[in-house]
Amino acid sequence: MKILLILTTIVLLLFGNSCRKDKLDGEVLNNPALVEELYSKAKDTVVFNNQHLVPETELYRDFFPGKPTSSKTNLQVLLWLISADSSSISGKYSVTKLYVINNNDVWISEPNERNDDYLPDYKSHYVSINGPQWNTGLKVDVVVAVSDISNSKELFMIARDQTIERIE
Repeated sequence: MKILLILTTIVLLLFGNSCRKDKLDGEVLNNPALVEELYSKAKDTVVFNNQHLVPETELYRDFFPGKPTSSKTNLQVLLWLISADSSSISGKYSVTKLYVINNNDVWISEPNERNDDYLPDYKSHYVSINGPQWNTGLKVDVVVAVSDISNSKELFMIARDQTIERIE
């Protein structure tokens, strides 16, 4: 009986952990203090090595037919950092966190950089997937944490009133 209980516990732990990967990447917090802090720190433009960077985002949930029925339609965020004067972006920064703010709820993720041979030199591209299943048509704010590699200083930039689109 004791062995059966131990085996059942192991199976449940393994199954629970494997399912967790299919769910949310990152976490959603209801944290008004964090929201206030992000708004106070975030700017529309940040400057790294005399280069002005601005964020551009696309947020969507994919409802396109043909997806497996077990596949969820979680929020996905495409992020581009753009040099305001179209000069080549230096590689002296890294994007460390992405915050999507829906009132006092904040989805926090670590976006992955995407290399795209067709992307102009004045843009860099990042992606965060498997976010919350917030309603489409909703307006949210996106805050990006960017760290200066040379001195580890962290700056925050914001893209306000971004609509979560529905792709069908």
